[in-house]
Amino acid sequence: MTLKNSNFDTQGENMRTVSVKIILLTVLLGLALSCGGGGGSIVAAPTVSLAASPNPDAVGQASILTWSSQNAMSCSATGGWSGSQPTAGTTTTTQSAPGTYTYSLTCTGAGGSKSESVNLVFTLSAVSADASNLGSAMNRDQLGANLNLGYTDDSNSSYLPLWTGAGIGLFRWPGGLLSDYYHWQSHSYGPCSPWPNPPSATAFDTWMQAIVQPLKADVAVTVNYGTNATCTGPADPNEAASWVDYANNGQHYGVKY
Repeated sequence: MTLKNSNFDTQGENMRTVSVKIILLTVLLGLALSCGGGGGSIVAAPTVSLAASPNPDAVGQASILTWSSQNAMSCSATGGWSGSQPTAGTTTTTQSAPGTYTYSLTCTGAGGSKSESVNLVFTLSAVSADASNLGSAMNRDQLGANLNLGYTDDSNSSYLPLWTGAGIGLFRWPGGLLSDYYHWQSHSYGPCSPWPNPPSATAFDTWMQAIVQPLKADVAVTVNYGTNATCTGPADPNEAASWVDYANNGQHYGVKY
């Protein structure tokens, strides 16, 4: 025969219900702890601050970038600058070409990433001149011309108004490299010259009297120090000395240079 106690069955059922609730609470508590709750810490997202000063007016002018961040472990720059950057700092930047440049900074931490940007405008600087503010007068020898005695028009007097209009006050004669082959007394080049002899119209006296004296110009004579008359050695300094003596003591041209 089986005896059944209804009170005992009710108490047992209640105990089983309590046990199930305790188990559920334990599971929920474990999940909460694993997700950062119940005393765990919440990871904060990084913050970034980026500023530029001053804003440049023109290409070549500098601007200082200043930045700081929180909750970040690294930062990287893109746009107008590049590369890894510290989580806080300053740097000077400039650009060589006009335009609008965007400077961006992205900082990353355990809580994610954050970016900030600033725009800098670089323009071409304007050049202004005050025509009423006159400086000192130019020396007449500041504007000059290098002549090549190989051109007949060097002695063409019809060019006098053009020389005057251009403000030319100094001539370099008889030229540059070719003067190392030129012999003024014979108005010719030595046998090793790569050029034909100059035209007779550009002989020293002809040129001085047709151009230099009417203009009252100064002359810088480039004497021969490269080759002698037979091209067997360097120039004879007596040739240059006799030229100076002839020009100033014989012809009284007053050549200074």
